[in-house]
Amino acid sequence: FGFALAFVAVLLLLRGSTSNGPVTQAGFGSNDVILQSLMNYRAVVDGEIKPQLGSSEPAKLANFFSGITDYSVHLPKMRDCRLVGGVQNEFAGTKLAHIVYQHGSEIVYIYQACWSTVMEGEKLCLPNEAKDELIRTGWFSATQPDGRTVVLWKKGGALCAAVARMNKEDLIACLTSGEQEADGW
Repeated sequence: FGFALAFVAVLLLLRGSTSNGPVTQAGFGSNDVILQSLMNYRAVVDGEIKPQLGSSEPAKLANFFSGITDYSVHLPKMRDCRLVGGVQNEFAGTKLAHIVYQHGSEIVYIYQACWSTVMEGEKLCLPNEAKDELIRTGWFSATQPDGRTVVLWKKGGALCAAVARMNKEDLIACLTSGEQEADGW
């Protein structure tokens, strides 16, 4: 059932690759980055959020995001993952980037926002536990009771939040696997 659901989600994502419709404002108005990331992941899997640009080519997505945000959008090189596409939108006047990958039968969704905007905590925020752990170690992760894991990290001027139905170790390994050779993670 899970594989079929993921397959249908990918088909819906690819079918909607030219969608110009607005992205659902995740978290129903909440400015909590973790809650937004979890809600957006669900919306991607359910086909409610579709890439504005569907592409497996990082250069095309980099060009799509170029000049839109106040930070460089990070397109991780993830071994055994296929880039599906991306979406950009705004929340509370803050420009956000959303990237979708396929890892086997699983969707890996990545939310990105300006690091300093999130750390200020006015337009976007994090729970104190997550903020403290990010500042202390550069990483934060939490697994939800339903099996979704969210991993947060800073990359340049961006706060990145990845969500997938994987355990924490597998998701972190996925996120860093192709990056280690490229820039010494």
